[in-house]
Amino acid sequence: MSGNAFMGWRWIACAGLFALTTGLIEAGEGDVTNQASVSPAESPVLNTAEQVHLLSRQAAARGHLAVIRGVVTCSLPYSGAVVVQDATRGLYIDQLNAALGDLPSVGDLIEVEGVTDPGEFAPQVHARRLNRIGPGGLPQPVRPTWDQLINGSLDSQFVEIQAVITSVRPDGVTLLTHGGKVKAFLAGTNSVSWNLTRRPALCDA
Repeated sequence: MSGNAFMGWRWIACAGLFALTTGLIEAGEGDVTNQASVSPAESPVLNTAEQVHLLSRQAAARGHLAVIRGVVTCSLPYSGAVVVQDATRGLYIDQLNAALGDLPSVGDLIEVEGVTDPGEFAPQVHARRLNRIGPGGLPQPVRPTWDQLINGSLDSQFVEIQAVITSVRPDGVTLLTHGGKVKAFLAGTNSVSWNLTRRPALCDA
């Protein structure tokens, strides 16, 4: 890093995912749903990202039907996935294959129908149908505390943090915040001019 190009506090954001170098605290996922045996066909359709996120791993594994409408806050072509945020929170949605058309871009308003899955960290949705509605407005970013960044509670949430850039890599940057260091992976933002002081970001547990 040359000179003082990255000195001073900046509101840092990226169109990618944050991974924390301080280590992850994997909170135990409590069973927040009724554990009685209910088939997906008998259960109500989940219409918000929060409803999906609150499922226990066991409930999410049952493949409940979900229809989520929201704005794309992160697009991941290499994994055929997007993060969609509605009025309740963000949600990771994958299996957006060629049969469903081109992968939506950041800022697109879409509606996705799919089935729930436990995911690696938090419940997600496997897409089965995609409807592109048009352009949408990105949500207001959350300004998280350090505890929120490291405890996983803001997984897939659109965030903005205040930090100093301490190192730059081809795929991202390392940021020093008041609480500690975080590593930001900048998916699809390699052409960004880093003299900008504010960019949107997505938090990934």
